[in-house]
Amino acid sequence: MCEHKRVLFVDDDAIILRVMRRSLGDVYDVEVANSGQAALEILSNEGPFDCLVSDMRMPQMDGVELVNRVETGHPRLPCIILTGNQDEESELRAKNDCNAFRLLNKPCPRDEIIESIEDAIRSAENSNPNPIERSRQVTSV
Repeated sequence: MCEHKRVLFVDDDAIILRVMRRSLGDVYDVEVANSGQAALEILSNEGPFDCLVSDMRMPQMDGVELVNRVETGHPRLPCIILTGNQDEESELRAKNDCNAFRLLNKPCPRDEIIESIEDAIRSAENSNPNPIERSRQVTSV
């Protein structure tokens, strides 16, 4: 039997986390964190994970800051940012200030999230282990 890939979802909205767990639990081993700090603790204590999907706007630590901190401790972990209000500023921050694999709009269809997670995992598995040589491209969907 094939093991499910482990995905960590980060959002300060408990309803979003419940929806992610319920709608993607048949495809992935879904863990959730309600803040950037909680996500960092889960990564340290319960890792490894195959992908991280984070909300952009959260109190204390936003998605860009989280992705930057994740990259320091877990440089091969691909990260996707979800935003409820994709504006030019959010897109530029995701492209220029962190190494997110992809930026997605909320609400995001289940198939699109799965496709993005699969692309991110595949890219990480095929990438150079040196994070400096990884692409800094963010694709908006």
